[in-house]
Amino acid sequence: MKLKKGTWQPPPNAWNADQVHQLRRSLDWSQVELARRLGATVQTVSNWERGAVIPGHRYTRALLALWTKELKKGTA
Repeated sequence: MKLKKGTWQPPPNAWNADQVHQLRRSLDWSQVELARRLGATVQTVSNWERGAVIPGHRYTRALLALWTKELKKGTA
């Protein structure tokens, strides 16, 4: 499943568990793939999606950059 333009917007400053999960699933990626693309560990991605922690500033920026890049490519 791919995101359609205008159907979902990334959060401006913070990503919660549902938003990280929604982005990953919309891109049809595993936690392993998202972790690899962000330079994070799979455990970190799992923690974000469970709501145990929220992505820090570095990863918040990386998630937004990834979302923007994929949107421009037409996959998000």
